[in-house]
Amino acid sequence: CVAQGASFSLSCSREVALPPRAAMAAGIVISASDLDRIRGSVGGTVDFGGSSGAGARASAKALHDQSLARSKTWGNTLEGSRRKKAEDRKKKLEVEEFDRQKVDAEEAKIQLDQRKATIERANKLLYDESDR
Repeated sequence: CVAQGASFSLSCSREVALPPRAAMAAGIVISASDLDRIRGSVGGTVDFGGSSGAGARASAKALHDQSLARSKTWGNTLEGSRRKKAEDRKKKLEVEEFDRQKVDAEEAKIQLDQRKATIERANKLLYDESDR
């Protein structure tokens, strides 16, 4: 096997030769701040403590809730069209109920007027009969 160049490309049929210890020891060293900057640019910090599962689930739930809240304002979805139909149906029922209440109020007024007229007629008949 032959190692060529700084990248240690090997041309070997069966055996894999490892780079010498001196080459591994002379590897690239970066500072902790550079490592944090690289991790941050790649996708956030990496938590090796084992508690990342709970944090990831909480983060995913928060994103899901945010997405649901955002999608509630959209009218071009199935749920949006169902919601619009339900709102339209509710408004229609409210208008019909308002109209029924108007009719009921008018009917109550008519009945009150009829009752008053009947009472006045009865009082007039009583007065006319008592005169004679």
